[in-house]
Amino acid sequence: QCEVLEKLEEKMNDEIGFIAVDSMVSLYRLKGGTYDEKRDLNRLLGKQLLNLSKIARNYNIPVVITNQIYEDFDNGVTPLGGSVLRYWSKIIIKLEKVPEKTGHRKATIIKHKYKKEGDSCEFLLTDKGII
Repeated sequence: QCEVLEKLEEKMNDEIGFIAVDSMVSLYRLKGGTYDEKRDLNRLLGKQLLNLSKIARNYNIPVVITNQIYEDFDNGVTPLGGSVLRYWSKIIIKLEKVPEKTGHRKATIIKHKYKKEGDSCEFLLTDKGII
């Protein structure tokens, strides 16, 4: 992942209009347990997010990153990547299943510069797309 994201800017051109990184921090779940290892992984994650932020700004394109969550007994549901991911993200939207409504999802604004935190909407995922 590190090598791909570092070389991404070299590959950029006017034909690329969107970048998606699925599960940005999933590789970090497999690594490191000591304080030093976690600190180093956070630095690496920050560097990758900085590169993506520069590309988004320089090429005026959206970059979408998905993330995973875990349940912490003290803090409840918590996103992986913690403060590093939150700092670099301009917009954070929480997606969750709607109980008892097959295919329905709810999108809730967690962080946005202009929109109110907590605003949400429901949508339906089908084999034809999003409704």
